[in-house]
Amino acid sequence: MLPWTVAEVAAAASSGLAFLLAVGNDGARQLAFAAAHGGVEAIHVTDREAAADALAGRLTAGDVVLLKASDSVGLMTLADELAAAPGLLSGDG
Repeated sequence: MLPWTVAEVAAAASSGLAFLLAVGNDGARQLAFAAAHGGVEAIHVTDREAAADALAGRLTAGDVVLLKASDSVGLMTLADELAAAPGLLSGDG
């Protein structure tokens, strides 16, 4: 069972959620699917490296990024990379 329903993702979209990047296997894939059906731009990737690639050039100064995953996915490393690499921000090259 997913923690979010399509209706919950749609409600998040109406409150300003602009983009969802789901990282992981089946649950993440299903979350991205639900988000897309709720009107949110969504991408599913399977690992931290693909997540970093998907975010490269998408973020701008002032964007808020929420990272939530099990430790095994490695998103804490991605958070550190985002904080240390302003080149991931679009326009900073």
